[in-house]
Amino acid sequence: MPVPDGNQSWELRCKHAPAKLFASSRLLWKAATGYFRWCDNHPWVTRKNKQKANGTETDEAPVQRPYSLAAFLLYIALPEAEWEQRKQTSGPEVRHTMERIESVIDTQLLEGALTGAFNASLVARKLGLADKQEHTGKDGTPLASTVNIRVVRTREEAKRLSIDS
Repeated sequence: MPVPDGNQSWELRCKHAPAKLFASSRLLWKAATGYFRWCDNHPWVTRKNKQKANGTETDEAPVQRPYSLAAFLLYIALPEAEWEQRKQTSGPEVRHTMERIESVIDTQLLEGALTGAFNASLVARKLGLADKQEHTGKDGTPLASTVNIRVVRTREEAKRLSIDS
């Protein structure tokens, strides 16, 4: 599938190598804000064709680009597994910055979904949100319900039962 016209993802890159970024929480945050700025300045463009009497007309509209951790990691040239490893082994200041970056991404996705800019069910799935309903009873046991069925053979018996109950 070809890249859509106007797509400028190839421009998305970080100036610093990952080793340098993780040596300073300030440089890591600067890289993140560079990624966020790039996303804000390069929205996706949607194209919708409309049938007119004199032919087809194409409407183009800019659409907000969602932030994602995967795209940010591409931006800083870091594999996702290494991001998780660095989160465990980095100092508290860098770890705090990493958590802050993840929070900004999650917040932008959630707010975009709440305002209708992004698909709410996709964002909920991505963020691990779910509307859960309990289908088991106490301690994980199956829910139990009891139904009493009585076979009525005659009209007289049915009348007697309706009076008795």
